[in-house]
Formats: sequence, C-alpha cells, structure tokens
Amino acid sequence: MKKKMTVTVTGVKQGEIKGQWVAEGKAKGYRVKFDVLEELFSVKEGDKLLFEIRDSKPQNLGNYVFCGHGYIVRDLKREHKEAPNYTVFSVWGVIFRFEPRLEELEPGKKYYLCITRV
Repeated sequence: MKKKMTVTVTGVKQGEIKGQWVAEGKAKGYRVKFDVLEELFSVKEGDKLLFEIRDSKPQNLGNYVFCGHGYIVRDLKREHKEAPNYTVFSVWGVIFRFEPRLEELEPGKKYYLCITRV
C-alpha cells in the first residue's frame, strides 16, 4: 500500500511546546494539520510537500526531509456511531490529522509517513 498526496502549506503557527510548530495544508480532497519540530525540519506558508504513506520502509531514507513509522491513534470509526470524519496518525508522538478520514489505513498496522519537498 502506498498513498501519495501533495500538500500545500496554508499556515504555520507556534505550538505550545518549545520548538514545536503546527502547520496546516491542503491537498487534493484533503485538509492536513501536522506538527513540525524545529530540530527535524521546518516549513513555511506556500511550501509544497509530498506526503507518502506506505506499509514498507523506503529503500533510501536520504530522499526525505522527514520519515518515520507510526499508527492510527484510535479507530474512531469503531468507537463512535457517528465517527469524526478525520484520521489522527502519530509518528512517535508527532501528530498528523487528515480530513476526511484515510479509509485505507488499518488500525494497529505500522505505516511509514515520509515527506519530501516538491
């Protein structure tokens, strides 16, 4: 499984944790909100990023500005009769929120989320 989306950053604001920023962006059919940690990489409004969500580790990690593995935080669809229409995905505590929900992702399965600049 491999899902790709080009995200255009529409805003960046300082988060509540030192060195943390919260970025928002749009992709075809999706809105994305995600954490950015200064020590890992940075973004600014107008940046274009290619997000890849895949079930296998990429061969060459040097091609990405960020790449890590993680899981869906909770399977909201199973917990609520009318689940929120978004997916929360955590890569070692770095949070990515996709709206609408990423139906392709299976709860409990490890995925890699990798980002390159376009």
